[in-house]
Amino acid sequence: MPEVAYKDIPWNRYKNVITEIIIESKDITSVCDSAFYDFEQLKSVSYPENSALKKIGESAFEGCMRLTEIAIPDNCTEIGARCFNDCWGATSLTLSKNMTAIPEEAFYGCSNLTEIVIPDNITEIGKGCFTHCASAASLTLSKNITVIPEDAFYNCVSLSEMTLPEGVTAIEAAAFTFCRLTELVLPESLTSIGNGAFAGSMLLTKVRLPKAIVFIDEIAFSECPFLADVECPALTPPALGADAFLNIKQDAKLHIYRPFVDAYAATQWADWFTIVGSLGGCKVTAASSDETKGEVSITFDKEDILGEKDGVFIVRENAKAHLTATVTGGNTKFVSRNDDAEDNTDLERDITVTSDFDFVALFAPVYCTVTYYDWNGDELYKEVVNNGEDAKGMETDPTREGYTFIGWSKPLTNITSDMNVVAQYKKKDPTALEYTEADPNANGADPNPHTTAARKLLRNGTLLIDRHGITYTPNGHRLN
Repeated sequence: MPEVAYKDIPWNRYKNVITEIIIESKDITSVCDSAFYDFEQLKSVSYPENSALKKIGESAFEGCMRLTEIAIPDNCTEIGARCFNDCWGATSLTLSKNMTAIPEEAFYGCSNLTEIVIPDNITEIGKGCFTHCASAASLTLSKNITVIPEDAFYNCVSLSEMTLPEGVTAIEAAAFTFCRLTELVLPESLTSIGNGAFAGSMLLTKVRLPKAIVFIDEIAFSECPFLADVECPALTPPALGADAFLNIKQDAKLHIYRPFVDAYAATQWADWFTIVGSLGGCKVTAASSDETKGEVSITFDKEDILGEKDGVFIVRENAKAHLTATVTGGNTKFVSRNDDAEDNTDLERDITVTSDFDFVALFAPVYCTVTYYDWNGDELYKEVVNNGEDAKGMETDPTREGYTFIGWSKPLTNITSDMNVVAQYKKKDPTALEYTEADPNANGADPNPHTTAARKLLRNGTLLIDRHGITYTPNGHRLN
């Protein structure tokens, strides 16, 4: 059936009287675009057994309002956009087993279909494909569909039963607007819900969101006046578009895991819901005090894990946890961990989780090296110290001409890691010298035989010593 312009289709002149179409030839492989467009009296279409039909073109049966059954032969692999648009008299639909896609608005306005079954061979459905199918009470979707597009089931006002398969990641704008759903369980794979996706679901009372949800667009659940309970096990509060839950039940509750009540309360969720931690759960994390020295892990029985993201576990209360600390760095030992009130030096341990906790394994070197450097960067000495002990230091203090050694750049106590220290000096006063008091019985010297810092004075060519405001000659005689 070759492609021809609609005005040139030869049987158009009989469109108002034809009630039945019989495609007898087994050789026909395609029905052209608009082939039977607006045949208002058409009631049935039949094909030969083992039909060779591969394609039905765009709008081929659009507007055939008295067609009672839509059946696409199994050898057909493709139907065009709006193919059966406004066939509102059809009460049943059978899709080909060899089709992989339903195009845009293919069954738009088929308002007397009572059930929609999309088989697993279908991997893609188009925008508005079942819009205004007002009598369809149930929906079975292919498990291979990942996106439910815009307006896909818009105004399916009788749709009260459906199960969305795992694998669906996005529900786009107005996909289920004005449906009759009462409770909604969304697949765990779902990450986003589009603008107005479930708006106007007047009988909707309860929604369970998935853990993976990250975004709910504006007015997604608006005008759902009986929506009273929403469960959201997501560990991070999903972002909300404007008026996402406008005009839901006034005292609606958001049920989340207990450890995240404060996190949700600080977001727009608190504008629409009373936030309660009724899903329970304990938050558990595991970390190493030094990731270069050791690793930690925590494992649970699969049935005890309620959620996990970026190393944060939400588990049931009284869940059994297995804690492990592993030394990975050289010269390292496992010191302790904080999974109970006392330090625990075992590398492995089983515990029962009764409240939130952060498991931290502490690692430290077995011994530490202190390296001593002079002021100019020259290495002077290396000392190996047991972890936690004091360094002994060098046997002899370093020297520097014109300077006095005053200590090291860091304390040499409680060494817990390798460290470098640098000698610290103070520049000497060019007028200062070391003066030793003379014998207290000799020459009338001051009877104080201590070594003291003194200051040189030159008076009339004679070297004098000034100490504490009293002047002496070099041989110890006191002067006025």
